[in-house]
Amino acid sequence: MSKLPGNSGPSRMRPHSESQFVELQAKVLRWTIDDITASNLFAKKVRYIPKEFSSIKEYLQVFRAPLLEEVRAQLHQALDKSISMQRSDHVVKVTIQKVVKPKKGPGEVQSDKKIITFHLPTNLGVKTSDLLLFCSAKPRWDAVRECVVTSDSMFVLACASSVKEDSPVVSAIVYVQDGSPILTKLEVSSVWHVVVPGVGLTPAGRIWNAISVPFASEKELQKSVTHTILRIHPQVRSTEVIHSQTREGANTLQCVEDYSNHRGLNDSQRDVLKSVLAALLPEDAKPHVRLVQGPPGTGKTTMLASLISVLGCLRIRTLVSAPTNAAVVEISKRMMRFFDDDSMDEVDYYEFCSSTQAGSKRCFPILLSNVVLIGSKEKLQDAVDGTTLEWIFLRSRIDRLQEALCSSTGWKASVQSVMNFLTMAPELFESEDAEAQEYDEGSSNSGATGKKNRSSDKEKKKKKRLARNASFWSFARAFMVQLQDRMEETSVVLTDELPQCYMDMTTSNAITNATDLMVDLVDLMPVDPPLDATTWFSTTTTTDKLHDTFGNLTLSNGSSTDGKTAFLQAREALLKALQLGPGCSLFTTDHVPTSAQLEIECLKNATLVFCTVSGAGSPKMKGENFECAIIDEASQLVEAEATIVTRMKGLKQLILVGDHKQLPATVISKAQPLRQATDASTWLPSHAEHSVPDEANYQPLPELPVLRR
Repeated sequence: MSKLPGNSGPSRMRPHSESQFVELQAKVLRWTIDDITASNLFAKKVRYIPKEFSSIKEYLQVFRAPLLEEVRAQLHQALDKSISMQRSDHVVKVTIQKVVKPKKGPGEVQSDKKIITFHLPTNLGVKTSDLLLFCSAKPRWDAVRECVVTSDSMFVLACASSVKEDSPVVSAIVYVQDGSPILTKLEVSSVWHVVVPGVGLTPAGRIWNAISVPFASEKELQKSVTHTILRIHPQVRSTEVIHSQTREGANTLQCVEDYSNHRGLNDSQRDVLKSVLAALLPEDAKPHVRLVQGPPGTGKTTMLASLISVLGCLRIRTLVSAPTNAAVVEISKRMMRFFDDDSMDEVDYYEFCSSTQAGSKRCFPILLSNVVLIGSKEKLQDAVDGTTLEWIFLRSRIDRLQEALCSSTGWKASVQSVMNFLTMAPELFESEDAEAQEYDEGSSNSGATGKKNRSSDKEKKKKKRLARNASFWSFARAFMVQLQDRMEETSVVLTDELPQCYMDMTTSNAITNATDLMVDLVDLMPVDPPLDATTWFSTTTTTDKLHDTFGNLTLSNGSSTDGKTAFLQAREALLKALQLGPGCSLFTTDHVPTSAQLEIECLKNATLVFCTVSGAGSPKMKGENFECAIIDEASQLVEAEATIVTRMKGLKQLILVGDHKQLPATVISKAQPLRQATDASTWLPSHAEHSVPDEANYQPLPELPVLRR
């Protein structure tokens, strides 16, 4: 091994063999937590470079992760104490007096090193090599997420290089790129907020060297390391997150804030909703992964249902998946509550949509046709049958659409049946009532009997006429109710589930109007039969002639002819609407789209798609575009499975939701011996910036603390 010289750089020797490199890398990766947090770890192992490495940069890449973990732990502990209320005196305002770029010495590489001079109170006890965090705005510490909370403020980490005893003058080293906004702000003598985490931080100098000196010539890498260590996130508040949004985006986020409060979401749940949307609404949004963790009962599913409803309202195409069918069914059921008229979810949701529509052109309430559940009919049939999931299950939807579009059983047949009955009800009754017709013929043939029986025959005929009148009315009313049910069923399927490419809004409104007229007409039919029941369906009976022709007739229950007038007016309106053939010209021929065609269009029309993770890789999903993808129960996934979802075109955001303490996925592979079987929910928190913990527990069970130990 070769010792690092002062300025000449490390020894550049190529690795002896690939096996030695792999062996050394495996050794470093086997360091325990105790090794990582040991105060002398890097003093022993970083000061010398093994001959297998050609440069210090190559070697540092091997132990970069454990280095960051140690530095992160040390800095977080110090920043927590410094910024919290217990040590509020360690956050002070300073004015930069001078910024100097030191001269480059012989053999030195050009760097972004700068020396800044400022005044600090002597009672802070700052010493040489102490770390200082400069923030352009007053920082706050989020104890839950363990990070410095900022909005759009600038920050830079410095190391005290010169501290005079009993003097407030302090000089510090910073690495700032020439021409950067941070350097400009430092040079204009503006006010900065300084956090002094270096007090009592023994390895401050070593940490500074670890994160600054080795990467001084690697600007982007240095910036990445500093961000990773500090984990500085934007604060999720309406007045700060929306600073990069348009006016429309700002209004939307404010509506989301109100919606979250009305639904009773806690801070962490609101953080997820607003941070997801704040990242998706800008047109130049960059793809990233977001992790939401929390033990059972912390409201992950409630948060997901609220988030999915907002994404659907804003027409952000979203794929919602989970490892198992049971998990997909559960989140789908929660989503369907927003379509339940008796549910407060539905009331809250439509209030949110109404308020958001005022300031957003892209906000519309979710329609059933915008939601699709994909899966195997054999595996999902038991969970779907008899539930609201039938309305979004793709296979069931296609069956309903094919039936509704069929000329012999669908909407066209319903329209024709209603028109026929409204104009030919007496004739249809006669054909149905064969026994009554035979009786009438027999009665007419017996009319030649003696005069002594004529009076009794008249009474019998009157009773029979009243009985037939009542029978006709019962037949007509039952048939009309049956036609109404069939008409409502097919119209709902067409207007709510048929993809928009097949039907425009005008046709949809015409179908809805005709159905409403049919419902009104049936409601106007009294339960008790009128004396002139057949004339209610006579083609010669109109509202203009009603009072002249039937003004002296009353209903059997003694009511006036006003009810009949209203019925005839409604019948004329319905016939006029049906004669225009609303929805009957959806297809110029009797050809109905095939199952495959309907499947393609239904999926293309959907804004929210629910399926298993493996289902996302099915042929029917090939080529589909999604802006956002959500994986529930992500702790049961391995990284390879998650890539099925991440391959979706146009994906801007991937959200993983789960409990990292749950049992991981069972995988039989060769990865375990090679220490490469880490699941995504365990690996991501230490590498991703956007990890949101869900900690409030809404299902307190006495057994949980015991089990989790």
